[in-house]
Amino acid sequence: MTEKLDIFGTLREVDKRNINYYDNLPPDVQKSFAPVMFMRWYSSGSDMHTKLMNATMNPLVFKMYKHPGLMYKLMVACSDGKQRQYSWIKKKTKDKSAPTATAVVKAYYDCSHKDAVRYRKQLSLDDILEMADELGYDKEQVKKIKTELK
Repeated sequence: MTEKLDIFGTLREVDKRNINYYDNLPPDVQKSFAPVMFMRWYSSGSDMHTKLMNATMNPLVFKMYKHPGLMYKLMVACSDGKQRQYSWIKKKTKDKSAPTATAVVKAYYDCSHKDAVRYRKQLSLDDILEMADELGYDKEQVKKIKTELK
């Protein structure tokens, strides 16, 4: 019987800043660690905690998904060592097309349209607005993005 990864146990280890926890898991359990899913739980912490997580992990999660051990260690680096109560952050079910926002993600990550749509669903409005700013989008385009994602 295959051992399952305990989400809350793993989050407690992150809170304890246990950098070796992932490395000590059996290989079949390591394979069940999905950084994006853990980020949804882990990001439900306090404002500063969430900002640090977003600033550190969001730009890397889709580029580094093949390195879950490294992503776990980044989660530990974002931890302040305090135990937290976590809750699931639901995906937003707003305008699903959002062509301007998708174009921002596509340009920022230099990826296909299909990947951009998938990535966009995991990003917050602030993340996409920051990307648009870095890409040089003007005020009118930013306003359109805000309208699409409200």
